[in-house]
Amino acid sequence: MKRATFYHAGCAVCRAAENELVRAMDRSQVSVEIVHLGKQKDRIDEAVKAGVESVPALVIDGNVFHINFGASINNVRLAMGPSEKDQEEVVAGMRAGWGIR
Repeated sequence: MKRATFYHAGCAVCRAAENELVRAMDRSQVSVEIVHLGKQKDRIDEAVKAGVESVPALVIDGNVFHINFGASINNVRLAMGPSEKDQEEVVAGMRAGWGIR
């Protein structure tokens, strides 16, 4: 079975792509995971590592398909603000700089 991940940010372009494309996929042939980066911002780095440059995007067995154009992944990252991991790294860096453990 093929594995697919559909990344989107919740915009109108993304929702339309989800409704038309993902819903049309044969679920007996493809296992589809839908990732709303607006609600799961901790998965933005995962999307970038997979090769996603803009959303909506569909990754099927490691191959990235950019669908239309809703937003660049950098704009999604900026709009979502820092992830918990980013915040922890900033705090750790500040503590290290101040000599606090």
